[in-house]
Amino acid sequence: MQREKDYRKLFLEQFVSRIVSSIYIIKTYTDKDFFTKPLANKENESKNNKEIENNNSETISNEENSNEMPGDIFEHKKENEKPEEKHSKINLHLKPHSPSEKIERINLNVGHGINLPYSVASRTNKILRKPLMTKKPVIHQTLKRQLPPPMKPVPILALKKIEAIIRDPDVTSIECPGPDQPITVTSRGFSRSTPIRFSEEEMTNILKEVSQKTRIPFNKKSVFKAIIEDIIFTAMDSEYLGTKFIVQTKPKMPSSSRR
Repeated sequence: MQREKDYRKLFLEQFVSRIVSSIYIIKTYTDKDFFTKPLANKENESKNNKEIENNNSETISNEENSNEMPGDIFEHKKENEKPEEKHSKINLHLKPHSPSEKIERINLNVGHGINLPYSVASRTNKILRKPLMTKKPVIHQTLKRQLPPPMKPVPILALKKIEAIIRDPDVTSIECPGPDQPITVTSRGFSRSTPIRFSEEEMTNILKEVSQKTRIPFNKKSVFKAIIEDIIFTAMDSEYLGTKFIVQTKPKMPSSSRR
């Protein structure tokens, strides 16, 4: 604090010295009791005015004849000066600053040059920024189509016409009531008729192929029954109803349970 006061005083002295050097200075004296006590009479007022004029003329003559610095004008004191006028006289002790002198600059940081029993954290102007919400990269995943496994071919080539129906896991039986008649498909406990038909020649070829592969002769007077892989084939021939057959498939696991 004392150092700051010294610098302020030095600054004011230099500032006033520059102003004084650029203008004429006339010393003025003010009466201490001028503003507090009214003047007793006009004679005292005239005496004071004469003293002020004499003082002003002396200061102007001293400025013209002397080679001193303007700042030293205020250092002269009169011998006949009254003790009451010392309070009103302006005395400025100005010392011009030489360029060789170095002024120590004070660092205004908190706690600089002061031995404190504790540490003072320096202020840092940090801008707290919120982290930006970064978008996660979108990964385009190509969905792989799960193709159904290839259909196992029907062991009876003559039944290739209804191969897709036989390999359906929901289908339990297929019945052909006779030549050129629509077949009936039973699926999930329900029977429905389809537009698929077998001719008499196609039915004869089916019976021959099953008999050859199973080595079981086909007798028109009895019921013909054979098993080929997962197919149960049943046929019968009568004079009144004609030839008919039923194709049954062994129960299969549904496709959803296989996965």
